Amino acid sequence: MKKLIIAILFFSAFYSQFSQAQTGNIYANFDDVDAAFTTFSGATFQKVANPSATGINTSAFVGQVTSSTASTYEGIYNSVLYTKMDLSTMHTFKMKVYSPRIGNVVLKLENSLNKTVDYVSVTVATTKVSEWEELYFDLPKAKTNLYDRIVLSFDFGDNTHNLEKWYFDDVTLIAPPGITKVTLPNVFSSNMVLQQDMLTSLWGWAPANESVEITGSWGRTVTVKAGADKKWTAKIQTPKAVSGQAPQYTLTFKGASNTVVLSNILIGDVWICSGQSNMEFTMTPNLPWTRGVLNYTSEIAAATYPNIRLFKVPRNSQPLVVDNCEATWLECNPTNVATFSGVAYYFGRELYLNSNINIPIGMLLTAYGGSSCQAWASREALAGDAELNTKILIPYDAAPTTPTPELRATNLFNGMVAPLIPFGIKGALWYQGESNASNGTFYTKLCGAMIQDWRTKWGLGNFPFYFAQLPVYTDPNWPAFRDAQTNMLTFPNTGMAVTIDLIDPDPTNIHPINKVEIGQRLARWAMAKSYGQEITYSGPVYKSSIAQNGKMIISFHPTTIGTGLQSRGGAALTEFKIAGADKVFYPAVATIEGNTVVVSSTSVSSPTIVAYAYSASPVPNFTNKEGLPAAPFRTDLWNNDILFSGIVTAVDSPKFDDEIIFPNPVKDFLVVGCGKAIKSIDIFDISGKKIFLTMSRNESKMILNVQKLQTGIYFFKVKQIDGQDSNRKFFKI
Repeated sequence: MKKLIIAILFFSAFYSQFSQAQTGNIYANFDDVDAAFTTFSGATFQKVANPSATGINTSAFVGQVTSSTASTYEGIYNSVLYTKMDLSTMHTFKMKVYSPRIGNVVLKLENSLNKTVDYVSVTVATTKVSEWEELYFDLPKAKTNLYDRIVLSFDFGDNTHNLEKWYFDDVTLIAPPGITKVTLPNVFSSNMVLQQDMLTSLWGWAPANESVEITGSWGRTVTVKAGADKKWTAKIQTPKAVSGQAPQYTLTFKGASNTVVLSNILIGDVWICSGQSNMEFTMTPNLPWTRGVLNYTSEIAAATYPNIRLFKVPRNSQPLVVDNCEATWLECNPTNVATFSGVAYYFGRELYLNSNINIPIGMLLTAYGGSSCQAWASREALAGDAELNTKILIPYDAAPTTPTPELRATNLFNGMVAPLIPFGIKGALWYQGESNASNGTFYTKLCGAMIQDWRTKWGLGNFPFYFAQLPVYTDPNWPAFRDAQTNMLTFPNTGMAVTIDLIDPDPTNIHPINKVEIGQRLARWAMAKSYGQEITYSGPVYKSSIAQNGKMIISFHPTTIGTGLQSRGGAALTEFKIAGADKVFYPAVATIEGNTVVVSSTSVSSPTIVAYAYSASPVPNFTNKEGLPAAPFRTDLWNNDILFSGIVTAVDSPKFDDEIIFPNPVKDFLVVGCGKAIKSIDIFDISGKKIFLTMSRNESKMILNVQKLQTGIYFFKVKQIDGQDSNRKFFKI
C-alpha cells in the first residue's frame, strides 16, 4: 500500500456561484508516493515539518493563497489529486482533519474518461472542533473501472467562512480488512426495543458462508448463513407485548469465532420520527437555533421512563446509500432525553402512560434541521415520477454539491434512513415542510412518493404515517402549503395533527416551544387509529358547504366533531372570511348551529366561498369540545378526495336507496346493503386490479370478510339483479 501524508490548507468551501476559483497550497511529505500524482488548478506540493503533530504549527504552512482566473472545476475550488491507483481494491480512505467549525469533509472519486463520479462525505464531530480528528471514509462498492482523480474538499454548507483554514494530515488508503467475525449494525444494540408480535428483520455481516445462530431469550432460534458478500439477513418472531409488563430479554448472535450478546432488550412498539428542525428540536436549549421546550427544566427532570428507549441518528448527508449509522439505544432518563426530540419524546410518553397501551416504546429519531422533503426521499422514489424526476432529481444530478447538505435530493435518505431499513417499526411520525413551503405546488406528490417508497422498502405494508401541519408563521406561502399538507390525507393510513392554534410567544420564531401539545396530538391519532381506542383524535375538518339565504352553511366530518363544536373560551368565532364569485374576501360573522357553522357578511350578498384561518399568522379559536383545533380551509380549494379517518365522502357515488356500508374504515368484516337484491360485489385495489368477486344469493345485504386485505384504499362495485350498479370506496385498517 502506498501512503500519502498530506496537510491541505483550504480557503474556501466549494460553492459554484463564485466567478473566480480560490486555490490553496497542498503540502505533502512524499512517502513512497507514486510519481503519477500531480496537482490541479495551480495548487503545489511542498514539504511540511512534522505534519503529524497533534497541534497546529502554523509556521510550517508557509504557502500563500493566490487567486486563479481558471474556470472552476464543478464548483470545487480546492485541491485535486491525480492518481492511477485502482480504488476498486480499496476499502477505506483514512485521514486526520483539523477544523475550526462543524462541516463535511468531502471525498470525490472520478474517472475522467467515462465521467464516473462517486461522493463520500464525513461530518466533523461537534466535540472535535479545533482538535485533530481521525476520519474514515467507506469507499463505494468495488468498481470495474479505475478512478484517476481524488478530490478533497470541505463543505461548511454556506459561503460565509470561505477564508478559514482547514488542515488535513495522514491520508491513507486501506485495503479491505475482511470480515472476520459476526458484526451487527448499530441499530441493533443492547437497550433496544424490538417491534412486538412480528417476524422482525435482523441483519449483519460475517465471513462468507459462515453460519450465524440467532437466539432470542423469549424462546426463538433461527440460523442463517452469510453470503459471498459477507452479509446475512434473518427474521425472528417476537412475542406480543403485554400491557403493564416489560420483561427484559437478550438476543444472541453466535458465529464460528465469536458471539455477540445484546442485553436489556424490551419488546414493544417502535416509531420512526423524521423531519427537520421542529422534529429535531431538543428538550434542552440548543442556542441560537432552539430555546428548549416549554418548561424544559422540570420536564427534563421528570423524564425517567426506563421502558421508553431512544435512538438518535446523527446528521449525515450522503450522496450514496450507507449501511450503518453512529448511534446506540439508550434508556429514557433526564440525561439522555435532554438532547432528544421534544415531539418524539412527548409522543412516546403519551403512549407509554396510556393505561390501555402501557408497553415499552422505542423512538427512532432521524431528523435534520433545515432539511427538504426531497432529501429524505430515495433515488427510486424521485426517479419513478416524471415530474419529480424533472424538477428535482435531474437538477440535483447536474449540480450535486450546489445545495447545502440538508437540501440535497436523496442524501438524507442515504445517510439517515437507509441504515434503519428494514428494522421493525409500528409506524412513522413526520414534522417537516418549512424548507418546502415556498413551492408547495407538488409537495403532496413529493411527500406521497416518499411515504410510499418508505413503506415499500420496509416491507411492512401501509404502516401508519402521522404528521404535524405547519403552525403560525409570517411566511405568506404557508396557507397554501398547509393545504398541500392536508391533501396528504388522501394517502392511506395517514393522519394530521393541526398546530395552527399553538401560537408561540414570539410568532416570528419558526420553532414554537410548545412541543408537548404536538406530541400529544400525534399520539391521539395513534391511539385511535393504531391502537383502536375510541377517542376523538382530530379537531373539526371541513367536509362540505352550501349557500342558503345569503349565508354559507359549513359541515364537518362527523368523526372530527367529537362531542360538539365550540369557540375557545366561549368568545365569538374568529378568522372566518367569506367571498362571492369575484373571490374578494371580507371578514365574516360565524356562528355555531348544532354541528355546522353558519357564515355571513353584509358585504357579500351571494356568497360562494368561505375561508377559515387561511393566512400566515391567524389567531383562531374554533375547536371541538375536546379542545382540538379546526384545520384551516378554503372551500373552493378543498380536495374532495381527502380520506378522513378512512371515510370517503364526495368521491363516493351511491345510486341506490337505503344504501349502507359499515364500518368504514373496516378491520375484519364489511357490511354492504342497498335495499334491493344484490347480484355480485367486485372488489378492486386502488390501481384497478380486481381482488375478488363475491356472488350473492339474491340478498339485499352481504357481509364481506376482508381480513386478508392489506391496509389501504379499495373500491367495490355492487351489481343489482336489475342490472344497475354502484361504485364505492372503503378503507381497510
